[in-house]
Amino acid sequence: MSRMTSKKINIRIISVLFAMALWLYVASEQNPMEYRNIKDVPVRLLNTESVNASGLVVKDSQDYKTDVTLQGKRSVLAEIKAGEIIAHADLRGYTQKGVNNVPVEVRGLPTNIELVDFNPKIIKVSMEPILSAQVPVTVSIEGRPLEGYTELAPIVSPGEVLVNGPESLLGSIRVVTAVIKLSGATGDLHDVLAVRAIDADNNDVAGVVVNPNIVDVTVPVRKTKEVAIEVVFEGRPAAGRDVTGVTQSRDTIVIYGEESLLQTVNSVRTQPVSLTGIDEDASFDVGIAMPEGIAAVGNVNAITVYVSVEKITTREFSIQQIDFTGMDNNLKLSEETDLPVVRVVVEGRESIVDKISSRDISVTAVMDGLTEGSHTVALKADLPEGIQLVSMEPEQIELELVTISE
Repeated sequence: MSRMTSKKINIRIISVLFAMALWLYVASEQNPMEYRNIKDVPVRLLNTESVNASGLVVKDSQDYKTDVTLQGKRSVLAEIKAGEIIAHADLRGYTQKGVNNVPVEVRGLPTNIELVDFNPKIIKVSMEPILSAQVPVTVSIEGRPLEGYTELAPIVSPGEVLVNGPESLLGSIRVVTAVIKLSGATGDLHDVLAVRAIDADNNDVAGVVVNPNIVDVTVPVRKTKEVAIEVVFEGRPAAGRDVTGVTQSRDTIVIYGEESLLQTVNSVRTQPVSLTGIDEDASFDVGIAMPEGIAAVGNVNAITVYVSVEKITTREFSIQQIDFTGMDNNLKLSEETDLPVVRVVVEGRESIVDKISSRDISVTAVMDGLTEGSHTVALKADLPEGIQLVSMEPEQIELELVTISE
């Protein structure tokens, strides 16, 4: 090769190397190495099944996050998203009730990206026991049977179900079946219903398992009838007292039973209310004696009876005038007849006796069929309503009838 040719080749090689160096310089200036902070990178929990296998569960499961600092070329960093970065915390071997400090690992970065730092490097994971509890099943009823019918308490089988879940959730759980509709029913309803765990606000409780998750529900529907309640009394109040009024907390009751039985019942009676010896107003809680095969809607089995008691008092009145009835028009009392003042003793409720006077009492001698001459005539006292005669003195009088002169 000639000297000139060799020189030309060297010049070309030097030019290429220079061009490459220039390109690398320009590239490094346009796409330099940089740092980038990416916040809220999700931290995934691994091996939660190993926690469950030890009888624990992660309490108040939350979205754990960590902030990551990366280094790399500007163009590469710009394309990385938080969701593409793999961060996890392995729960294998963590079986302590309460707070566990679990390390966070960040992996899966491109080879041309360097992990500089991340924070937090440890997350606090709370764990609690998985417990079981027998919880009663209730039924929610929607609508009403046809008028004249009533529903009885639902019959649920099984009446309790087993609920498995975190300790913090079990205390607030009650179990209720899906709604069963009664609108217009005239006979028993039966259905198989799914159950769900709910809290005090009727919100579904996630994270628990109900077993079994279905129950058999029967709602009996019976014919009803409204009947009167008759209060039964026995005994007498204390001496000098009288019952002045009786009221009841309810006068009627709605009963149910087989229709053939209902047709034979028009009223129900209470257990006996004893008035023996009472001397003031009183109230009594008394049971209702239901006929066999009949029951009360709403499980009403007693009423309250209010008894008013008043003092019985006596009082004496002096009646100055005696009325004569039935006397023959041709006869009259002789002038020698001396009519007495009649003493009338009466008794009755104090509120009535205190309001009457002698003007309210009349004493009558019945003269029907009497002729001229001397006679012994019985006296009769006419008293206001609610007043009874205790004694009258005299009870009869001696008198003489004479013919009226023309």
